[in-house]
Amino acid sequence: MLKRRSIILARYVKKFSSQIGFSPDDTYLCALFYNFRIVCFELLPEIENPETQDFVSMEEEVSKALASCFYSLGFNKEISGFIEESSMDVYDTQNPFLHALVRIGNHLLCESEISGSTTFRNTSSLDPMLVELTGLSLRELVDPLKEVVKDFKGGANRQ
Repeated sequence: MLKRRSIILARYVKKFSSQIGFSPDDTYLCALFYNFRIVCFELLPEIENPETQDFVSMEEEVSKALASCFYSLGFNKEISGFIEESSMDVYDTQNPFLHALVRIGNHLLCESEISGSTTFRNTSSLDPMLVELTGLSLRELVDPLKEVVKDFKGGANRQ
């Protein structure tokens, strides 16, 4: 589920790359790696014994460590900076529009996984502050996501 969500989220956010100010590839990678922090957190017990099993309480620490790793691997500052800021309040980030868009898309996809519906009709659980920050209507936010989900061909047996 997380792999599918990450790929769909990346394709969705890439559609807004001209409004974000990043290249389409950098935009795609930012969104693709957004949920990778959860994977890294889940692997922590295998490496060390963390104080807590709660991702939220360690989100900032995990985000910073992952960003540092990405930067040392050669990813540019846009991508590593996005990962580092992903646990911050959107208004404290370098690119609030990108962070709001990723959080909206991720939230809608999580809700879709729970409900089993890809119509994205129920937007009442979206944070209105994030929607307002984008300057886009709900329709402008939801329609591209519907399109990406409809076009996604990544079934369980596909790569």
